[in-house]
Amino acid sequence: MKSEHAYHHLKREELDPKIAALWAAEKEKCGYTNTRPLLNFRNKLLEEWLSKETDDVKQAVEAYRKADIARRKAEDAQAEKDRAAQLVLPTDPVEAP
Repeated sequence: MKSEHAYHHLKREELDPKIAALWAAEKEKCGYTNTRPLLNFRNKLLEEWLSKETDDVKQAVEAYRKADIARRKAEDAQAEKDRAAQLVLPTDPVEAP
């Protein structure tokens, strides 16, 4: 997870209305009809806003980001264990025809 995404997760309620208002103006100005430009627009805003945050907020964002990475690794490891447990190996040797 990128830092700007972690920032968004932590402050979604505060940031989403701002993003929506700025995007509405940008969309009208540029005539966008799909969401790809929205994602780029949002990520640039988040990156800019995060760079202006206090050190405390930046530390909280980094801690959230690292925790998310650890959580995803644990989920991947568990999924791998689950797949391995589903493999059924024959207990008797198979005779060749």
